[in-house]
Amino acid sequence: MLPRFLLSIIALYALLYSSPMKQKNYSTLTRVSPPSLLTSLPTPLPTLLRAFLLAALVLSAVACGLCSCSQNSPASSETTTVPPFYSWDGFSKIGQRYTYQSASGLADKTGIDVSEAQGQIDWRAVRADGIRFAFVRVGYRGSTEGGIYLDDYFVHNLSEAQKAGVECGAYFFSQAVSVEEAKEEAAFVIDALAGTKLEYPVVFDYEMRASGINSRVGAVTREQATAIAQAFCSAVEEAGFDAMVYGNGHDLGHYDLDALSRWPRWYAEYGALPSFTESYAIWQYASDGSVAGVNTVVDLNLDMTPGA
Repeated sequence: MLPRFLLSIIALYALLYSSPMKQKNYSTLTRVSPPSLLTSLPTPLPTLLRAFLLAALVLSAVACGLCSCSQNSPASSETTTVPPFYSWDGFSKIGQRYTYQSASGLADKTGIDVSEAQGQIDWRAVRADGIRFAFVRVGYRGSTEGGIYLDDYFVHNLSEAQKAGVECGAYFFSQAVSVEEAKEEAAFVIDALAGTKLEYPVVFDYEMRASGINSRVGAVTREQATAIAQAFCSAVEEAGFDAMVYGNGHDLGHYDLDALSRWPRWYAEYGALPSFTESYAIWQYASDGSVAGVNTVVDLNLDMTPGA
């Protein structure tokens, strides 16, 4: 197909070249070189009219050319959508629980995370209900005054869960505002674990929105948050534990994730399939789960490792 501006030139040229002059017998004419645009204009047309039509032809060609370019060029505001890290086609749900099928195999290991908020837990019933791993809260830092506290059920939950055959990790809810405070929290966790063997990592849980408008972490910058997470995770690793970083999209977005890439992520997103575009090892997909042996609602998690 010819471009529209070229069609416009041809049409206007044809209009100029056609004239109501007397028809000639072209079969009797001698073949000559094709006439130029100016010399081929019909002579009966007044000079002023010829100039006007030529100007119109030029302006039309330019306008059509610009229009054609603008239609063929991509919009400057067009953006490329980054797909989720895990393809949604691989997720399946039975009841409240998800699995994930990939080319590497099936990920179907369901876990929970608990604190004193769940009260007394019957861990044998939990294991019998298909729960294979759990993250137990060690403690937390207050969001206003900044004191550090041990979770009331930490010792019981860790001991009884492991006795029941539930693989365990641990987590600490941080509200640190400096690297020094992050190291203090890590030391608290290491001391509380007292050499306990864990099957899952020790997790740094730093939630910027969790504590409301009076939160002591409200003014922490991205650079500071990244350094705080690095300090906690490095200290935990030095003590012989694996480390992990927890958060939803907002929490993880408050870090320089490239600077934390050596540690796996535990990602939280409820009510929909996970949209996060970066890698993560565990998906927390519900905060209202129902599990035998737990008298309250509880968070549900999927270990994304195939065959784990």
